[in-house]
This record gives sequence, C-alpha cells and structure tokens, in this order.
Amino acid sequence: MFNNIIFDWSGTLVDDLPAVLDATNKIFTHYGRPPLTLTEFREKFCLPFTEFYARHLPEAAMTEIDRNFTDAFKLLEADTPLLPHAKELLDYCRAAGRKLFLLSSIHAEHYAAQAPRLGLATYFTKACVQVRDKREVIHALLAEFDLDPRATLFVGDMEHDIATARHGGVASCAVLTGYNTPAMLQAAAPDLLFNDLRELQEYLVRQSAPLDGRRDK
Repeated sequence: MFNNIIFDWSGTLVDDLPAVLDATNKIFTHYGRPPLTLTEFREKFCLPFTEFYARHLPEAAMTEIDRNFTDAFKLLEADTPLLPHAKELLDYCRAAGRKLFLLSSIHAEHYAAQAPRLGLATYFTKACVQVRDKREVIHALLAEFDLDPRATLFVGDMEHDIATARHGGVASCAVLTGYNTPAMLQAAAPDLLFNDLRELQEYLVRQSAPLDGRRDK
C-alpha cells in the first residue's frame, strides 16, 4: 500500500494550464515569437522549464524570463481553480492516514498565493516548491522523512514527473489532466495512468481494501 504520496501541483491538483499558456505567450510575443496554441504548448513544453526556454528563446536570459513570467502570471492566477476531484482525493488520503507531500516547480510566491485561496495549505507534511529539476530533490525529501520508496507514490502530469519517480525509486502515477499529452505520458511508461484524480482515488480505495473485501472489526 502507498502510505506516502508526493503530488505535483500544476496540472495535477490545480488547473493553471490556461494561465501558464497565456503568460508564456506574453513572453513569446515580447521576444517577437508567434504565440503557441494549447496543442503546441502541450507538445513542446518540458521540465526543467529552463530547457524549454533555452530551446525556444535562446537569446533571452533566464532571470529576465523569470521576472516577465512572474509579472504576467500574477495578473492571471486569481481565477486558477482546483482540478476536479482534487480536494476529495486529498481529504480521503488524509483521513486514511497517508502522508502527503508536494514537489513542484511552481514559484514559491505563486504557491503562497494559491494554496490558502484554494484551501490546500494544510494538507502537506512538506511543500517543496520552486524546484527546477525535481530529480535533484526527491532523494533528499525521501531521506528527510525516512520514507520507504516501496510505499511511496509520485503523482504528476508530465514526463519529468515520471522520470523523477523513477530516479527516486518510487512508483509513478500520471494523470491526463495537465501539461503533457496522453501520447507523451503513455510513451513515458508510468506505473499507473489515470484520466483524472477520481480514478486515482478509486484505485487507492481498492488497494487499501482487504483481499476478501471485508475490513477487520
């Protein structure tokens, strides 16, 4: 059973893809590039995001891109909603005694604004945010809380999340609600693949049930 669950934020718990696309296109327009469609963005965007910008805006300094993105995103994030079933899943996991963690590239300032507004600030034992390469952090997170990799699941919406889980020796779960296309996630071969968080919750319920379908009294 997965006693520990590490979540990504964007595209996994929170539907900020439209706002991120809009902010990214403002940066592209600033540098004279045509805006990306949603399909183009999902096919081209990658983490670490420094690699995405190095490929598409090689002439721009990351410090300037960071500043421009933060300024643009601030104007858009107020309407960013939770993804369907996110709150229900977190409530279920907490009631079941599972330890919850966050490992995300979201800027710390944006997380600090979104988490209280969305009611998610108190769910995580630790929130690791503003992480450019999650592979560089996952071992330290496992060690800090003495988490058994065999009992730990990393849930995300991108190839990078699957690669991070594999790097950390934990199970990987991809949801089709975010940034990468279904074809990209299927090609990355996660251990689990679900359409949404409701399906993940249903899986966790089945996983925790006794083999004979009855709970001990």
